[in-house]
Amino acid sequence: KHGVSTVAELLAIEQDLEQKLASITSGEEQILLLQKELAALELKLFDLASKLHEERKEASKHIQGLLLPILGELGMPDARFELEVNKTDAFNVFGADSVRFLFNANLGAELKELSKVISGGEMSRLMMALKSIINTQNILPTVIFDEIDSGISGDIAGKAANLMQQMAKTMQVISITHLPQIAAKAQNQYKVYKIVEAQTTYSAVKQLTQNERIEEIAKMLSSDKVSQAAMDTAKVLLGID
Repeated sequence: KHGVSTVAELLAIEQDLEQKLASITSGEEQILLLQKELAALELKLFDLASKLHEERKEASKHIQGLLLPILGELGMPDARFELEVNKTDAFNVFGADSVRFLFNANLGAELKELSKVISGGEMSRLMMALKSIINTQNILPTVIFDEIDSGISGDIAGKAANLMQQMAKTMQVISITHLPQIAAKAQNQYKVYKIVEAQTTYSAVKQLTQNERIEEIAKMLSSDKVSQAAMDTAKVLLGID
């Protein structure tokens, strides 16, 4: 009947059938037990989510207090930035919160979602300011700015360069930039360029000597032809007499 040839196999079938029967007869008890465990876990989860919510509220105020002075230094003295932390009805992978980044760079203007009101240059400065705050916590050994300075120039570029240089005192800062003010602040400068060999294009990197740095920064300051004035300005930026 059971398709087995030994007593041991028959006993194994008996044991399996007993377990299945027990699970059927005690199913309601198991469901109640699991429901109690689930309720206990939900209470614990709710408690942890509430604590995390309060910590986030406090951290958001702290971040705002640190961020606004830096934005002022980067040419946005009237900027306002808020981290809006609200509780949600359901749990998610981040707890029971929704977080919105609110921003406006203009005096008296209404705070709106960052993505809807911020310009490219403002975003560059905001990200730079946020990363400088992260730097104070010694969380990252290295930070990479990949053309984060896009949309800024002139005096603001110089202030951004000073901020990067300050960050570099406690961590490694790598910046990909086309701004002479920032390139000139680097301790080491590299040129990334392309070469073509056998109809294939390769990228190459070269560490620049002092004279090569002068020339490359002068190119950033000039048009097609590098002028003597650009060479002189490059020397001033590099602090070379």
